[in-house]
Amino acid sequence: MRKLFFTLLLSLTALTSSAQMIKLGDIDRDDILCVADVTALVDIILNGYTSSAQMIKLGDVDRDDILSVADVTALVDIILNGYSPFSLSPTEVTMQVGGTSDVTISGGYDVYEVESANPDIVTASLNGLTVTLTAVAGGETTVTVKDVLTFRTIDIPVVVNDESLQVSSNELSLIAGERGAVEINTGSGYYSVLSSDENVATAVMEGSSVVVTAVGGGTATITVTDTNSDQSATITVTVYFPLTLSASSLKLIIGDEETVNITSGNGSFTVVSSDTGVATAKLVESSVYVTAVGAGTAAVTVTDCLSGEAATIEVQSFLTCPDDHHPHLINLGLPSGTKWACCNVDTDYPENQKPENYGGYYASGETETKTLYDAQSYQHYNGGFQILGSDIAGTEYDVAHVKWGGSWVIPSKEQQEELVENCTYEWTTMNGVKGGKFTSKINGCTIFLPAAGLRRGGGLYVDGSYGYYWLSTQFPSNTARAFSFIFSSNSAYLDVVDRFNGHTVRPVSK
Repeated sequence: MRKLFFTLLLSLTALTSSAQMIKLGDIDRDDILCVADVTALVDIILNGYTSSAQMIKLGDVDRDDILSVADVTALVDIILNGYSPFSLSPTEVTMQVGGTSDVTISGGYDVYEVESANPDIVTASLNGLTVTLTAVAGGETTVTVKDVLTFRTIDIPVVVNDESLQVSSNELSLIAGERGAVEINTGSGYYSVLSSDENVATAVMEGSSVVVTAVGGGTATITVTDTNSDQSATITVTVYFPLTLSASSLKLIIGDEETVNITSGNGSFTVVSSDTGVATAKLVESSVYVTAVGAGTAAVTVTDCLSGEAATIEVQSFLTCPDDHHPHLINLGLPSGTKWACCNVDTDYPENQKPENYGGYYASGETETKTLYDAQSYQHYNGGFQILGSDIAGTEYDVAHVKWGGSWVIPSKEQQEELVENCTYEWTTMNGVKGGKFTSKINGCTIFLPAAGLRRGGGLYVDGSYGYYWLSTQFPSNTARAFSFIFSSNSAYLDVVDRFNGHTVRPVSK
């Protein structure tokens, strides 16, 4: 083995004499090949002679003070194949306090040592060919990696930032469907985000912004992690349900009350009217009750106390019909709460139901118009007049209820008297049609009843001069007669007339 080893050395180093071989191989001249001898020889071949301290380390590759087969094999490999200088990647490192970073060693002969110049800033450990750096405190230092066989070293400059991870806000409130952003003020620039409940909110990184999307009502925690330092920050996200209303606008007659329901929100609300002289509003649980009190426009604002979101109801208040889609309920502020329709019933041409139009003519208790109005053609006469009851309102004999449905009925004698008592009466003309206008003494609202006259036999009489309107109350002492409201240019009164006459009908409702 000794002879072979010196032969290899001779061929590689071009030694020319046995004297040189003896001197180089047996450094201490005791004719024994020991660890120190081989160490010195290899050191001279690779690096040139420098010091006795180097001699002791180079030959014993596994550092156990025994020259083993593995040691010699490694040394021969170096001599035969040459020594490849080692390198590091990366060559410099920037870290965040608390973070770790790995540096990979390439080349060399796989025997290394690492040392930090300042362990108070960065510590270093070696695992195979990986150097792991751990940032302890802010500052700058170097970590040295040394090739044990050649004593060559490479310094790694390390910068540790001591700025902690900070976000611009730790709280965020959103409405479901909205997006919001929280900025990262300080950190390493490498982050991940995680939501505790993606059914409430999701989050993604966009540059240095944490962009949050509100999904559904509730609370979620968004955790932002600095992947370099393992520091984390949290953002508490509160997501509110959107505020929605069943209506955003109302057209009302003065005195009308309309209900707008809060169909979505977070359970605590306030309502305010911009002009209580036009419309007032009150909140009962999740319903807003809007009442028109004067002509004009007002905005009723509903505010969700939890989310701060607001929604507006635009209110238009009129003395008469707000549009051409008749019939409307006219609230005259009457004590009984009765509201009067704006137009007469017209079973033949319902599309022509307007305040000034006559409408249809009906015998008392009948629900269709006809060409002849007398006892023989009367549906409820058969040698005598059929008793329909003391009041036909809401029954099968009530044309208003049968044709318009809902709560519409023919007004009773008492309701007609209430109208007369609480309104001023004026003979007037609307769109060229003569009739009576009744103006509420309570709220100023009006209704117009055209002077449609009456039908008897096959003719139409006194139209333009008189109005004849059926009431639901039957005349108790004479089954052939029923109550009617009659008015002209100089009077308005109740009377009883033959049931088979054709009169117009102005419905009421509550």
